[in-house]
Amino acid sequence: MFKGLIDEVFKDYGLLVIDGDDVEVGELEVGMLKRMMECDEEIDEGFRGNEKERMERGLREMIESDRNVDLFLEEEDGRELVDFEDGELRMGKSDER
Repeated sequence: MFKGLIDEVFKDYGLLVIDGDDVEVGELEVGMLKRMMECDEEIDEGFRGNEKERMERGLREMIESDRNVDLFLEEEDGRELVDFEDGELRMGKSDER
C-alpha cells in the first residue's frame, strides 16, 4: 500500500523506489556492506572530522551518535547490531564473534 501511495504522489517526478528486501538488491549490496565493515574506523574518522568542521563554523551537530556505521544481522528472533571491536566483528547482544 505504501509503495502504491508513493508511486501515485510522485508519478510526475521520476522518483525511483527500491525494495530493500529484494534478493537481487541484497546481492548487489554485499560488496558495499563488506567494505563498510572493513572500513568502519575510517568511515567514523571521516564523519567525526566533518562534524568537527561544521561545529567550528558555528553550525549545530547534525547527528548525535556513538557510531556512524550501523549494520545489523537479521536473525530469527530479530535483528542484532554488528559491531567492530579489536579487529573483529562482534554481535551486539550475544557477543558472538
